Amino acid sequence: FGASASGNSTATNEIKDILRELVEGELLCDGAALPSTWLSRLDTKERSRYKRTMELVEQCWTPNQQELLRKKEHTVEEKSKLDDTYIDINTAILVKMNELEGSRNPTDSSRQKASYIRVGIRYGKYLDDRNKKAQPSMLSRMVTVMSPGRSRRRSR
Repeated sequence: FGASASGNSTATNEIKDILRELVEGELLCDGAALPSTWLSRLDTKERSRYKRTMELVEQCWTPNQQELLRKKEHTVEEKSKLDDTYIDINTAILVKMNELEGSRNPTDSSRQKASYIRVGIRYGKYLDDRNKKAQPSMLSRMVTVMSPGRSRRRSR
C-alpha cells in the first residue's frame, strides 16, 4: 500500500506504477533523488524499504530511461515509450535482485512481482548479508591478535 504523487492513497505498490505516478506528478523533473521521493507519505517501516528499492532503481535504469522519466513534457512518441520504459525498469530490477542473490537463472523473473516492499526487503537482506560477510567475526579478530609470532610486548 503506497501513496500517490498527490499524497492520496493508492492500491498499488509496484515499482512501474510508482514510477508512472512520479512522472505524471512531475516529481522527477527537478532531478530529485528517487530515494527521497514519497518518504513523507509512507509509514516509518515502509520508508526504508522504499528508499532501498529506489536506490536499486537508480542503479538499474539506463541514462536514456532516466532522461525520459525526468523530462517535464513528453512528445507523443515519448509518451508511447513510457509504458515500455516502466516495464523495462521493473524487469531490470528483478533481474538485478536475482543476480545479487546468486540465482542460477537471474533473467527468469516471470513469476516475481516488483513491489517496492518486496524488493526493499530482498535488497535490505542482501545488503545485511554482504555487510556481515565483510566484517570479520569476533573469533577471527581474536585469532589475529593472539596469533603465534606476534608478541604483545616490545623488547628493548
